[in-house]
Order: sequence, then C-alpha cells, then structure tokens
Amino acid sequence: MVTRPAQIPTRRDSSRASFAVVVLILLSLAARFVFARAAVPQGLAATVYYAGESAPVVEQGRATAAGELWHDGLPLNDPLAPSLFGLLWRLVGPGMVAALLAQAAVVTLTVLVTWVLARRLLGATAAFLAAALTAVSFPADAFAATLDGQALYQLFLVLTALLLVEWARHKRAVVALALGVVTGLATLTRSEHIVILPLAVLATWLAGGRGRAALASAVIVVVTALATLAPWTARNYVILTAYNDAVAGPLGLQPLGPWVTVSFRGPLNFALANNARSDGSYSRRILASAGRSSTLDLLDPGHRDLLNHGYSWGRLFVRSHPAGAAALAGRKLVLYARGFRTGFTGRDLPLGLPGERRSLDLYTPSLGGVELVVLALVAAGLVVLGGEALLLLVPLAGTALISLLWTGQAKDAAALLPLVLILALGVLRRVFPRAERALGWPAMVLIAAFLFAAQYSAVRLVSQPQPASSDGQSPDASGKLSLLDLGEQR
Repeated sequence: MVTRPAQIPTRRDSSRASFAVVVLILLSLAARFVFARAAVPQGLAATVYYAGESAPVVEQGRATAAGELWHDGLPLNDPLAPSLFGLLWRLVGPGMVAALLAQAAVVTLTVLVTWVLARRLLGATAAFLAAALTAVSFPADAFAATLDGQALYQLFLVLTALLLVEWARHKRAVVALALGVVTGLATLTRSEHIVILPLAVLATWLAGGRGRAALASAVIVVVTALATLAPWTARNYVILTAYNDAVAGPLGLQPLGPWVTVSFRGPLNFALANNARSDGSYSRRILASAGRSSTLDLLDPGHRDLLNHGYSWGRLFVRSHPAGAAALAGRKLVLYARGFRTGFTGRDLPLGLPGERRSLDLYTPSLGGVELVVLALVAAGLVVLGGEALLLLVPLAGTALISLLWTGQAKDAAALLPLVLILALGVLRRVFPRAERALGWPAMVLIAAFLFAAQYSAVRLVSQPQPASSDGQSPDASGKLSLLDLGEQR
C-alpha cells in the first residue's frame, strides 16, 4: 500500500487547522439549529423525526432511563443507541432537546473526523471543503434529527475509514486496537455491521504488508471487536435463559435461542428481506401472513420461529428460488444506490403533513441516473487517489453488502456522503491542479458563511408543512406542486 511522506506542520499550519476546527464546529451546530427550528415537528411524544424508525429506540431509551427492562430485556433491538439515550435522559431528564443536542454533537464529530480523513488524503483546502459540505448536507440534517442510531453509525463508518488510513501509514498496534473497538461498537449500533468485520480484517492485513506483523494486527482487530461484543452477548444469554425458564417452558412455546451476539434484528430482518413476498425494502409482510399481526408477537409460534431460524428461512428462499433471489438482490442495490441522490438540493429537504415526516428512504429525489454519476465519481476518485484511498472501499463495499444481504436502504448510502465528497474532490484536484490553494482565515469564514446562508435559505423555503390534496399530492399556496412530489414515494 502506497503511503505519502509526512510533512512537518508549521506554526502557521497549526493555527490554520485550529481555526478550521472552530469554523466547522460552528457551521455544523448552526446548520443543525436551523434545520431543527424550521423542519423538525415539535411536540411529538416518541420521535422528533420519523416514528417508524425512531420509536423503538426512544421507547427502549426511556425504559433504560427509568431503570426498567424494555420487553423484559429481550434483545429485540440493537443496544448501543438506546442505551446512550437512556444514560443521557437519566442524567438530564427526559426530553427531545437534550437528544437533539446530543445528535448535533455526534454529527459535528463526524464532520471533524471527515476533515481529519480528508487532510490525510487530500490536503488542507480540499479537507475543509469536504467537511464544510458534509456539515450542511441533508444526510447530516436527517441523521441529527432522527433518533434511530444512524448518526452514530455514520460516525463509526467514517472512523473506520480514518483508522484504516492511519494503520496503513503508521502500522501501530494501538490503531488496530481502536479499529476493533470501533467495529464492535458499530455492530452494537447496527447488528448487520458484523459482515464488515472480515473486510476490515482483510484490509488491515493487506495494508500492513501481508507479513506476520500485519497478520498479528489483523488478529488484534478480530479479538478486540469480539471482546467489545462479548459482554452484551453474555448478557443476552443470561436474559434469554431466564426468559425461557420463566415463560417459554410453562407456556409450551419454542424456546428462544440464548446465544444472540447482538440482537434478533439480524435473523428477523434477514427473513423479512429474503422471501417471495419481499420487494427489497423493509417489509413485514411475512409477519402478517396466515392471518397473523404484522407486529412482532412473541407468543406467535411463527414469529418465534423467525427469530430463531430467520437466517435458515432466508437461505432456503435463496436456494429454492435463485432467479427470484437474484432479481431481489438487484432491487435491493437499486434502493440502496438511491441514497447517493441525497445531497444539497431543495428537493432533498423535508416536507409533509403537520406533525409527520417521511423516512430518509422516501426522500430520494427522482433524479434518475444521478446515482450512476456519483458512483462514477467514486470509482474515479479511487483510481486517481489510489494507495490509502482504496481503504475507503471497506465502508463503501460493506454497506452495499449489508443492503444486498438484508434490505436495500437509502440511508446507508447517504451515510457515505463524507467519503463520496472526499473522492469527488480528489478527482477535481486532478482535473484542476492549480485551483487548490491553502485556505486563509478570511476564505474559510466566507465559504462557511455562504454554505450556511444557502442551507438556511433552502430550509426556510421548502420545509414548511403543506396540506395534502385528495390525490395525495401536496400543492403549495399558489396551487403548484411542492418539491415533495419530485421525490420517489413508495
């Protein structure tokens, strides 16, 4: 793996970097404030953004804050995000303001990590632009306002890329240790992330030179990641064993398998995503088959079977219907790639009925082919930058693999926007080699002010709730269709 020689920073470089950090923090927090004031529904009991994705996390967080077990402590949800919300609410009291501030801090940290990563790969000027654009992007707004753990997951994805680049440069065991911890925490945030662990391990070995030292570091990544997961796995075993003894046995129900690494979301969502009735998106159709409720019912033998054997059911469908499974896989990737359409245009901003907001997967604007342009830029950036930049393939390919195996979700592709921006700016640097100059303080302030003004204007222009017409469209006050109707709706 090719590495670039390190440059000794001067005092001027250090002061410019410190000023850039301050500007980026202020820009990110100001953008979150504007979006929350103009676009986030106020007064909702379970969520500040989208109930379908946030409600379980919020409910579990509130139970944790109250010292109670959510659904008897069964691992029905990935634990890290609700646990952190619960800890926050236990410290400061329940309330969405505290949650919004915490989310804004997480997104701002992602902006800073993006800046550090871009400095490693591109230099100071392009790094500031990549981070500033990330700060005012729609995914940053949406993730900060959605209490479903996606803001935290995006942070871990960008951190994974940064740690891999750091490992390629310095070959230090502490970096491999940190990579293992981040991988474990990302899996506790999103259980499907476990499939990225082999990719991270392979990248660690390849970037380390494929020798014994590289192999040892790859082992460190694996051991540390599994050690991060182990306490929760042991906790699941204790909870599920007690539950089976107290509930399943006396009622004559199929016991729930006690060895659950993170949560039942993995096998359940795998079964929901891989069956003859699936369309590639998240759907609970098979839960509702045979007259059952579409809400998970632990007393329903069919539902318990999906929790215990969801992976087996999904694999059976793939083996029995290879053509259908191939078509379904293509559909999932199409849904996933639509996340690359979300960016900075007004049509990406939230509209809807009072008190309602759609999930990110329904915000993808109907700009057919835009994702192909973005993917071409990503590929070009990987070729142009080469070397350490190729390590960005781990989160890029990993999220695509998650969508391929489970459900195609636009929010996973949207979470990669910081990496997409870095690669796109790498291409622009090659096309316009003389355009890059070291940013001075006035230029940073002007760029940040311009981006903030653009984001503020766009949010204020199109984020107001619109009345729905009889055909489900949302005309504005002048009778014209609002920008909402440019989006793909399912």
